[in-house]
Amino acid sequence: YSCSLNESSSVKDMQWTKKSENMYVVLSNLGKLHHGTIGGPLKDIMDNVDAVEWSPKGKLIAVARKDTLNILSSNFVEKSSMLLS
Repeated sequence: YSCSLNESSSVKDMQWTKKSENMYVVLSNLGKLHHGTIGGPLKDIMDNVDAVEWSPKGKLIAVARKDTLNILSSNFVEKSSMLLS
């Protein structure tokens, strides 16, 4: 299996979810967060992302964007949002 990002971007970070062996997120150097599964296409999740991390059990994902930390479900539905100082 192989997939590509937009020609003008490169992979900044890639992480497998701890919940399922087939799910992963890719963060591009341009701050675009993508979600994918083995054998499926990459889906755009959000822009202007600085960092991303799965929770230890894979039920939640934390996304840092400028001065905001968003906590999302494993299905990428926002659960919480907080401003960072």
